[in-house]
Amino acid sequence: MGQRQEKAIGAAIVPILSGRRGGLMCCTIETVNSEGKDVAIQVLQHSISIAPYPFSEDPLSRMERNGVMQELGDPDLSLVDWDTNIYAQVRTDSLDARKVAELVDLTFVKLLACDDASYAIRVSTEDLG
Repeated sequence: MGQRQEKAIGAAIVPILSGRRGGLMCCTIETVNSEGKDVAIQVLQHSISIAPYPFSEDPLSRMERNGVMQELGDPDLSLVDWDTNIYAQVRTDSLDARKVAELVDLTFVKLLACDDASYAIRVSTEDLG
């Protein structure tokens, strides 16, 4: 997968996952996919939220079918909530920061149709507390 993107994602989410900033922090990672559509993944301390989630299929099943789970070594992820064609939230407690960064990158590429070699991210962080 895109090492450049994965490294940038990792740098952006480490403070969120480590809890160093205190409170309930959220890191929003946005990009434009190969179809020209805006896509985003929000990283919270124990989950990611994919928006839009443009599918009617269960997110974990889709991740499995598209090879995301296999690339990550079949981690123990669970579905928090999802709404067809709107968003999906997946619990990531079992992953360290490096694996969450890899999950985000894989999700952009394998689910949200981003070009692995060229997608560029925009990052913002906010305190939800």
